[in-house]
Amino acid sequence: MGTKRTGWIMILLIPLLLPAFVNGNNGAVYAAAKTLKVGVVMPISGPINTVGIAWVRGFELYFNKVNAAGGVKIGNDTYIFDVITEDSKINPEAAGTAAKKLVFQEKATFVFGEILEQDTQAIYDVTLPNKVLHLITWINVPWHPADISADKPLCVRPMISPQDSHRPVLEYLLKAYPSTKTLALVVPDIAVGTLDKDFKSVAAELGIKVVGSEIWSFGTTDFIPLYTKLSAYKADAICTLSSAQAHYQLMSVRQLGFTGPFISTSPLGPDVFLAVAGPDA
Repeated sequence: MGTKRTGWIMILLIPLLLPAFVNGNNGAVYAAAKTLKVGVVMPISGPINTVGIAWVRGFELYFNKVNAAGGVKIGNDTYIFDVITEDSKINPEAAGTAAKKLVFQEKATFVFGEILEQDTQAIYDVTLPNKVLHLITWINVPWHPADISADKPLCVRPMISPQDSHRPVLEYLLKAYPSTKTLALVVPDIAVGTLDKDFKSVAAELGIKVVGSEIWSFGTTDFIPLYTKLSAYKADAICTLSSAQAHYQLMSVRQLGFTGPFISTSPLGPDVFLAVAGPDA
């Protein structure tokens, strides 16, 4: 997800979490303010660090803006924010260790994170027994045990689920490319049976036939073989579901000569696609 979009998400999120904001930049108030520590666990290293770094920058930009305006007032006290980031390294053990550091050492008031389900669960396993609010910033697989549920009272997800984009994305495809009749689907192995099922159902309702699909494993770096298989379906359009590596997939499919619409429901900004795949893609 691009930094700009992340910043807007935070603008919408914070009023849900905290009461009235203090307007103005009163130096005396700022100096007397207390501190709320915000923990962030994100994959800032590894193959999806583009997304992790974008999230981190978004958090920092927003909380810096709030601090510059004097912080927030809760009851009779004024607070400013201290954002502390830890790297999950796309590993549940590392995510759990990061959460422990934020909760026990840094005394974070609440913790944001993560993107992958196994890492998200590792964070909640630390925050729950210590009564720290956990905010899920993204979920690849809705209804996954790591997602929000009635049994997880200290876990909230202000973000939409990826399947919420299926209908508007397909409706836009038909509006922009009305000749589209068939579509080939690229599905991450962690979402098989959930996202692909929903997507196919919506596509059928809109009169688009999903002529085939291919599954890829997380950690894939060479997408040429995958999209070589996909080209055999000769679909009018291609959609990749919830992939933080969609920019590499776009680059691969264009290298193979596919010129039709390429849809991605991933949390990546267009600037990332332009930087990696290039404007010609």
